[in-house]
Amino acid sequence: MYKLVALDLDGTLLTTDKKITARTRWAIHQLVEQGVIIVLASGRTLTGIQGVINALSLDSNNVYVISCNGAQIWSASTQHFISNQLLQAGDVHCIRQWGCRIGMVCYAQHTSGLVVEVDQDIPIRASRYSHLSIHLTADERLLNTPVPKVMFIDDVETIDYLSERLPAEIKNKYQCVRSEPNYYEMMVKGVNKGNACRILATHLDILPADILAIGNERNDCEMLRFAGRGIAMGNADDVVKRCADDITTSNDDDGVANAIERFCLH
Repeated sequence: MYKLVALDLDGTLLTTDKKITARTRWAIHQLVEQGVIIVLASGRTLTGIQGVINALSLDSNNVYVISCNGAQIWSASTQHFISNQLLQAGDVHCIRQWGCRIGMVCYAQHTSGLVVEVDQDIPIRASRYSHLSIHLTADERLLNTPVPKVMFIDDVETIDYLSERLPAEIKNKYQCVRSEPNYYEMMVKGVNKGNACRILATHLDILPADILAIGNERNDCEMLRFAGRGIAMGNADDVVKRCADDITTSNDDDGVANAIERFCLH
């Protein structure tokens, strides 16, 4: 029996229309009744994950959150961060200036949404591909304040271009990942969902062999490899499937429920 189950949200726990099916909710509640710890692991901010916690109606003693791709680990019961790794002001400024040089907007992820420089000639295009709120400002203190991650959001072809031509000065200094087709994100070097699971497992005195993880995107790969059993969704990228021990059905076909029932509920 696994002691901890880590679940990605978008494309995994949530259906395409951002819902949790009744069967999936039932399966997760069965885990909690057996004393299993549930970890919601997402690229979203803590605020963006809160609605999912509420929808699941789980006892906070059994819930932990890995947000911003592993930059932050939150205990729902104590309402405190177990880990909080932030890009510093100089990092944000450096990445933002590099983005300007290649003609792309760098969006800093704040608790309330994305913050971006207002006085620039580059079009603000994130609203075409994301529902995250965007705050335009000329306030350098706000633009360069420490944040868990920064993002580039654009059409698939532009993000392809960015990821293929990322310079060594950026790639070697920051943790870079494509979390969705239209998102390219940068965090503190070494930050990812796998390392966050490792920190949390140490905190809870749980062995990797006692962890099951489920995900669908490339920012889930480290988490799937770290867990004793990593499961890729049927809708996952082939790269993600190669990182996994098993493959379940898609997020629109109760993939999480199927995996839990197969490997956890007997």
